[in-house]
Amino acid sequence: MLEERISYLYSVTENGHVWEEQITKIFKDGKFHSQASTDRQCIAPDGASGAKQEITKKIAKIIHTPEVVKAYKAKIAEADA
Repeated sequence: MLEERISYLYSVTENGHVWEEQITKIFKDGKFHSQASTDRQCIAPDGASGAKQEITKKIAKIIHTPEVVKAYKAKIAEADA
């Protein structure tokens, strides 16, 4: 019998991006068989979001302080110059 289990991995980059990665694990007869990263979304400090999980949005709200957002926007402006 095959069983699919989905879990999520969360990470934060040094420039403040909050990543949400969906991990799908397949078990065959109760034993681990394979794993794949099936979906990955990001919330940037400027508020652009593709995240699906509410916990990811809560993490971003904590991480994206006014200082982090200001530094991120300055880095973007510098790259565009």
